[in-house]
Amino acid sequence: MTRLERLSLRVRIFLFFALIVVASSAILMAALYFALQRIGSDALPHLVLSGGLACFGIAFVSFWVWQKFDINVAQPIDLIVKDVRSLVHAGAPQHLTGETGKYLGFLNPAIREISAALVEAREETDSQVAAATASASRQKQRLESVLQELDQGVLICNLDNRILLYNRRALQILHVSGEMGLGRSLFSVVSAAPFRHALDRLSHRFETARHRHHPDGLSQMVICATADGRHTLQGRVSLLLNQDETAPSGFTVTFEDVTRQLAENVERDRLLQRARIKTIRLLLHAGPNDGQVENTSQEEECERQSSNWHCPECGATMRIIEICVRGQLPRSRAPPWKDAA
Repeated sequence: MTRLERLSLRVRIFLFFALIVVASSAILMAALYFALQRIGSDALPHLVLSGGLACFGIAFVSFWVWQKFDINVAQPIDLIVKDVRSLVHAGAPQHLTGETGKYLGFLNPAIREISAALVEAREETDSQVAAATASASRQKQRLESVLQELDQGVLICNLDNRILLYNRRALQILHVSGEMGLGRSLFSVVSAAPFRHALDRLSHRFETARHRHHPDGLSQMVICATADGRHTLQGRVSLLLNQDETAPSGFTVTFEDVTRQLAENVERDRLLQRARIKTIRLLLHAGPNDGQVENTSQEEECERQSSNWHCPECGATMRIIEICVRGQLPRSRAPPWKDAA
């Protein structure tokens, strides 16, 4: 920006009129000088007096015209500019009247119409934003009320793995004291590797459009641990799409604590393995009848120890029907498990 551009409009107009005065006076002095050369030195006093009066008249008229121009043109334009800027940047009300810039033709009415349209558009935008915010707040409250009623932990995250929403059950399962805090990284409460792998698979499934025919769609089972490694979690990761369903916008995680269930399964397998080993040893070192008696006693012991075993699918108490050695024909057969994975 040049030095002249930093000056205000009124100062620049004044300099314009001052230039007119200087240029007119210079032209007049040049004309009088050439006249003096033709007439002679005897006319010098008359030419000086005439030139001085002419320069004074030019300066007076120029100053008077500049004053009228400043009052009726420059000042109204400056006022209109300030009013428009305050309206655009600060939303201040208009101070323009019909008398402001009445010599500017249609400029003042046009500016007033534009300002009124801007105020109306801004009010309409503010009302729409307020309505959308209220609607989003109501939807969020309904979603939170639904999440609070779920028995599983639920986390809603964005693509940056930042937590946007969660329920109270998630705090209990993750053993987080107090509030988790929105915007917190998901990987600060759970292990990262299983989720990264699941999200990579879901993203590739979406990019290749295989999710339309895949039985799981845009969800993937995941097993992970808490950040401290004390608890094991099992759940599903589901990819969320944008409104046009053209790109992922985030993902949801539903999970539950399976630490106790895994411990019970490990204990059950350990007891069964121990019972099998004891039965095999008895069959190898005892007679047929003794082996049958010992086998029956082992079954009773396993029956007593497995009274606290529960089915991982339905939660019902499980019971050992028979313990068989490899190659031995079972005396009974349990019903097949059709839904085994």
